[in-house]
Amino acid sequence: VVGSVRELIEGSEILALATTATTPVVDGDWVQPGTHINAIGSHAPGVRELDTKTVVKSKIICDNVEACLAEAGDLQIPMEEGALKESDIRGEISELVSGQKKGRESDSEITLFKSVGLSIQDISVAYHVYGKARAQGVGTEFEF
Repeated sequence: VVGSVRELIEGSEILALATTATTPVVDGDWVQPGTHINAIGSHAPGVRELDTKTVVKSKIICDNVEACLAEAGDLQIPMEEGALKESDIRGEISELVSGQKKGRESDSEITLFKSVGLSIQDISVAYHVYGKARAQGVGTEFEF
């Protein structure tokens, strides 16, 4: 248990954010070297979970760069401020997983995964769960 958001962030190596915040809940001064941030909330233009300082000092990987540029205030606002360029985004999670792009390159590097959610991910997970349910003979079938 901690006494403040600041204390929580300063003491964390991994931050998982899934908020509906419209203004930053993370202050870049609180984020320590070596922290990894998963930011999957506040995925609409003009709203954000992360302040500009946090984004700028992070190695940014997106689920889909095009979707993040269109929907993620966490990236749009620093770009509008002139603090971030599209070229500062290092790539997509698929490139990281396939080895086309490098992940963390030092113990002190701050890494940020920004996700706005992709329908293909939702469909893939749903299909996987459906297959498991069928194999186990559970669930309820119905017609549309």
